[in-house]
Amino acid sequence: MFTWPTLELTEYERRWVRTYKEGPYPGVLRRAYEVFFNTVADPLTPGLEAVKLQGSVQIARRSRVFGLSFAGNLGSWRLQIETASGEQMTPRSNDGYPIVSSMIAGSCWNALSALGDQVMIAQVNADGVQNSLFFGSSTEGPLLIDPNWELSPNETLRFIGTPFDNQLSAQYPPDPPAVAQKMLSIAVHVWEFPGMDGKSKEPGLKNKKAG
Repeated sequence: MFTWPTLELTEYERRWVRTYKEGPYPGVLRRAYEVFFNTVADPLTPGLEAVKLQGSVQIARRSRVFGLSFAGNLGSWRLQIETASGEQMTPRSNDGYPIVSSMIAGSCWNALSALGDQVMIAQVNADGVQNSLFFGSSTEGPLLIDPNWELSPNETLRFIGTPFDNQLSAQYPPDPPAVAQKMLSIAVHVWEFPGMDGKSKEPGLKNKKAG
């Protein structure tokens, strides 16, 4: 069994594209975009120079989001996903948006569960440099989105992360106290449809004369 679904085109989409390039019809493009969150600014580490709690994906072509995959502190973040027009892609309960580790299989950590959040440990090495460590989550596979989220050309998909407060290890308390970094990487897996930008003509009509 393959992890990723097989692309199935609608009759409307087949007026512009094919699964693979075929005659005048271009093939559908499979793309992935990353959104990254972190809670502590680290000027010495590329990519972590500033705190990031929001991110977005904007694609010029018409597209379909068919999956999300995650890495990082999965039990430490609530995640809200919406379009720029306000359409909500994640449900909201009385206590907030879902925790990432509850959206996928294979992760044990959850800040609200009996097991608790991923433990943070701050250690000082022989050079006197303090490092923050955590016990990471694992996932068995991505979150497959069925039916796919259909996005119009240049429509923005927004990701808003809300981190839980740090839970430091009682067995290895930091000395001096430290704020531990929490990170989350989201890979957004999409199919993009060339020519479906609202301006291009259907490939099958290009050679036909207006009559």
